[in-house]
Amino acid sequence: MAALLLQACGSAATGTVTPGGANSSKQDGVSMPAALTGSAATVRCAASVTSLSQAEQAVAKAAPGTTVCLKAGSYPGKLSLAAKPAGNVTLTAAPGAHVETGSIAISGSHMTVSDLWIHGEVALTAGTSNIAIVHDDISNAGGAGGEGIVFETSDCTAPNAPKWEGCEAQAPTR
Repeated sequence: MAALLLQACGSAATGTVTPGGANSSKQDGVSMPAALTGSAATVRCAASVTSLSQAEQAVAKAAPGTTVCLKAGSYPGKLSLAAKPAGNVTLTAAPGAHVETGSIAISGSHMTVSDLWIHGEVALTAGTSNIAIVHDDISNAGGAGGEGIVFETSDCTAPNAPKWEGCEAQAPTR
């Protein structure tokens, strides 16, 4: 699986990952594939947070170009990110940190979520635009549910679209 993850993220994979080697980094005594540690060494955190509510507030209030970092740890529960900054805001793991979250719901625009281990799904609401999901591990670990990245929009009023009872037109996800 490590080889698949490394290839999926654009790194060369040889079938093995050597602790401390070119394709790994050491985090909390565990060697992690480079594909899942991203560019943490170059991250400059404008804010470091230690709870989901702090992360939600920091992203919502962030100026364009801001990086909000979650410190190492497990953050169960749903993370709801809502913002419409004029430029990109990033939520990422702090440099060298292993960060686990529950499902993430994103509404708004110009946000990046990176280098997180997400137990559940990443849901993009109708009208969401300019979103990047980068170097995240999205899984159904622990039966938390989720289908990876979910686009919570469909326009059943569009020509040739499926129709169902209760169908309502939705703004496209861009």
